Amino acid sequence: MALWAGSGLAAVQVNIRQVDGSGLKLSGLQMQLAPAPGSKGALRVQLQIAQLSIAALGWKGVRIQVDGLLSRDRTGRWVFNAPVRVQGAPGGAFSTLTRLVCRISTNSAEITITRKHTKIVATLPLDGPLHVLWRLQSVPVRWLQGVLASVLSQPKVTAGTVSGMVALDSDAQRLRLSGRARLQALTLNASAGKVASEKLSLVGDFRMIQDAAATHFNFDGSLRGGQVLAGSFYAKLPNTGTVLRLQGIRYPGGRLRLTHVEYRDAGALLIQGNLALNARRQLRSLRVQRLDANLGVVLQRYASGWLAQTGLSGLQAAGVVSGHLQWSAGHLQDFSVNLKNVDLADARNRFAIAGLNGGVRWAKHLTTQSTTLGWKAASVYRLPLGAAELQLASRSGWLVLKHPASIPLLGGHFGISRLKWRPDAGKSTHLKASLNFRNIDLATLAGALDWPAFRGKLGGAVPELLWRGDQIILNGGLSANLFDGFVDVTHLQLAHPFGDTPELGADLLLRGVRLGPMTSVFDFGEIRGRLDGSIKGLRLVAWKPIAFNAELYTVGGGRISQRAIKNLTEIGGGGLAGGLQATILRLFSSFSYKHIRLSCKLVGTVCTMGGVGPADGGGYTIVQGSGLPYIHIVGHQRRVDWPTLVRRLRAATTGQSPIIR
Repeated sequence: MALWAGSGLAAVQVNIRQVDGSGLKLSGLQMQLAPAPGSKGALRVQLQIAQLSIAALGWKGVRIQVDGLLSRDRTGRWVFNAPVRVQGAPGGAFSTLTRLVCRISTNSAEITITRKHTKIVATLPLDGPLHVLWRLQSVPVRWLQGVLASVLSQPKVTAGTVSGMVALDSDAQRLRLSGRARLQALTLNASAGKVASEKLSLVGDFRMIQDAAATHFNFDGSLRGGQVLAGSFYAKLPNTGTVLRLQGIRYPGGRLRLTHVEYRDAGALLIQGNLALNARRQLRSLRVQRLDANLGVVLQRYASGWLAQTGLSGLQAAGVVSGHLQWSAGHLQDFSVNLKNVDLADARNRFAIAGLNGGVRWAKHLTTQSTTLGWKAASVYRLPLGAAELQLASRSGWLVLKHPASIPLLGGHFGISRLKWRPDAGKSTHLKASLNFRNIDLATLAGALDWPAFRGKLGGAVPELLWRGDQIILNGGLSANLFDGFVDVTHLQLAHPFGDTPELGADLLLRGVRLGPMTSVFDFGEIRGRLDGSIKGLRLVAWKPIAFNAELYTVGGGRISQRAIKNLTEIGGGGLAGGLQATILRLFSSFSYKHIRLSCKLVGTVCTMGGVGPADGGGYTIVQGSGLPYIHIVGHQRRVDWPTLVRRLRAATTGQSPIIR
């Protein structure tokens, strides 16, 4: 080349149609060498590559243009100095570079690329197989979007730099990469925003071997600070650093297997396992061989996103959890959980548990030995549950309660006579149970739920409770003793029980409820007798009624006080009828009645009212008297605004006189 450069010969044109190598493909290479005018011994080199593809960098059809001078320096080495134009590289790699410098000695070349704070130095031999040593300094991560695209869908990097040393070896069969890298302040999003990071830093050693069959890789390093989002998973990583070890295989077409995953956050979390993704980045299998977690730290640091999605934001926790898990073929296959001194408290007081200890083991295809799970205290919607222990075992895919359990509740007991849970049920039934309760103190129950001061004992049974998806269903209904009568609940369904807007549907049937104790509790005014009735099609959203068809009526007659008469009159928006003047009414404290009936059909916010039957002159009869003095109460408002009716009821039961408009 030196002899030719000084000989004054004409320019030389080199054309290469195509070059194929392991992980590299080049086509349309044109190079022209000519003596540089006015520069003794120097050559002008013009190089153009129509399409360059490098699998390891995710480059496909990249266009490159180089135009510069090749000359000797003082040491006799050839030096090539030129601007470079690159078009079509992922992340705009090298598109804004101003200069490339290549120094060529007898058997090696050194290429230096610089731009502001970025510096890339590549050293490669000229007398043997391809071996390149790269030294990187503050290289923008967006230049590596092609590499990231091999594991993420449509990655977009907005910040972050990488520094380190990378060795590249290539022959006809395979491409090998290894080295140590430091990633700083990575901010990106991918998969339409389902995967993201902000100011994430990482350092570690890596190795990758690529051939026609697969790409094998491993990483051993640590993460420090930053935030990570992957679907519903969100984590804010500690600045103290966490250990991350990965080993895996990526196959042609996009399938990915992580044969070893280890994540260690000292004092907070340890996970070891493996997983596999299909070509569409969907989970095919997951195995957690070991899990150790400080529950309080883990929920705050790693589970806030999942908790928010499941309606459990602000969940407070303490204690230690360990276990393992296996998931494949779209279903959970096996898991175990061991708990030590675990406490949980919902931010909205829907549930709490203290002193939870023991374990649970379930296997889809195995029968396991029984385990014991117990707690010192618990509560559900402010109902306090005493200490209890449950013995559980896995049988035929169900986690089964081996022996009936009795849990102290409000002076009585809440019993679980049968319990079966299927963790892999999907949209089918997750849970089956038979429940009972006896001798529950109504006064304590009312105080816990901020109800009026009921008195007496409550007992009943739930023959079959089903939990399917996000819905609780009572088959056979719930029967309870109340005020010396019975309340039967059928067709009960509860959806999203721990969500922001729980939905409840049910039918209620009242039989033989004593009105005396009930009206005294509500401070409504005394009514004696027995009450029957029904509330059909009851629907509550966020515990507020939006629909029902209620009908309440007495059986066998009784007596009604003057105050109860006044309240029933005002609730119905009506007045008194019959041969009795208001002045005479005040002379009597109570009256005999033959029938009392009041109905309300709620649709939206309007309640259509009814009674015993049509009244003379319009309206409807609420109370039909018996004997002397005779009392007859008529309601005149058929359609009543539901919030207005609620205000009237509240006023009637708190001793206040409602204002009727």
